[in-house]
Amino acid sequence: MRTLRTARRRESSVAVLVLVPVLALVGCSRGEADAAQTAPSAPTAAATSEPRAAASTPAASTVGGATASTAPAATLPAAPGAASADPPLAPEQIPTVVAKIGQIEVTRDDLLSRAAEARGALAERGVQQPPATRSFYRAVLDDIIGNRLLYQDLVARGLTAPKVDVDQRFAEIRGRYASDEEFDRALASRGFDRDRLRSELTEGMTVQRWVQQEVVPSLEVTPEMVQQFYDDNADQMVAAEAVRVSHLLVGVPRGADDATRAASRQKAEALRARIAGGEDFSAVAREASDDRGSAERGGDLGWVQRGQTVPTFEDAAFSLAPGTLSPLVESPFGFHVLEVAEKRPEKKMTVDEARPQIEALLQQRLLEIKVRDAVQELAGKAKIEILL
Repeated sequence: MRTLRTARRRESSVAVLVLVPVLALVGCSRGEADAAQTAPSAPTAAATSEPRAAASTPAASTVGGATASTAPAATLPAAPGAASADPPLAPEQIPTVVAKIGQIEVTRDDLLSRAAEARGALAERGVQQPPATRSFYRAVLDDIIGNRLLYQDLVARGLTAPKVDVDQRFAEIRGRYASDEEFDRALASRGFDRDRLRSELTEGMTVQRWVQQEVVPSLEVTPEMVQQFYDDNADQMVAAEAVRVSHLLVGVPRGADDATRAASRQKAEALRARIAGGEDFSAVAREASDDRGSAERGGDLGWVQRGQTVPTFEDAAFSLAPGTLSPLVESPFGFHVLEVAEKRPEKKMTVDEARPQIEALLQQRLLEIKVRDAVQELAGKAKIEILL
């Protein structure tokens, strides 16, 4: 939905700074939120920036191909004597401890690491990055405090994410790197080490579990709410140009040497030759694609709009005629072979066609309110000292 996407992007340009990991539409992934228009397993630009703890938690959901905004954490008390001006703030001007939540300290390293995630998320979404001012860092700090408050409360209630789930997610992230050394360098470049990544994963996955089990089931979007939204935005209900595409992937680990990359290319060429020689695309994808999510569907990614995948993948998908096979397409994930089944031009959507996206968007807004209210309630009971 073209203008739902652009309107939502305007709305989220500031709020997305606050990367409270729980504020995704949990239980409504991109494919579920927009089954008719998006690609659940399409290689997104955002996926190229691991490792980020936020990437393991639902930092944002996708509605109509855009990132739904996150909601601000609770408004927390300002530091004594905070100036009204908002000049740039250099890292060395930030105190070593930026906040205290009871006896728990939030450090400058915590803040800078999360700020880097925030700026990276904005860049991935095509949103202009704000200057590194006190208000920017304060928004990020509110995010950290909100997450810590939620996490502490959930631990006290016995809702901590199971260790086996955290271990599995950690292993998935590690598996994207060719060696331990490459993995550790990537972590260090973002201010992480393995222990900190595991800690961040535990916190984020715990909050995600709470959202899935307690918050999402309480949300209700009525048909009347959907109709009202559609009527209020009738001139914006436009389905963007899209292609229905399948792919198979031969993955290349990060940091792979030339020999490994060449071997992956050779394997992808051999798989393409099998399809070009008459074998069924879906059968070959099920057998050999390294994207196991789409492999189970014979490589089918569903409908993909512009801006939802990395540029090389997008360019190839939209340039193919239906029923044709692509040459090898290289992306940060490896080598792809694509097949386009259908193309769909831009068109006006009916309320029934727009319903899945509208429901997802409205549910996202309700979720943001619920989480914000929970954080505000916890903040009202906690002893919080802001030192930034």
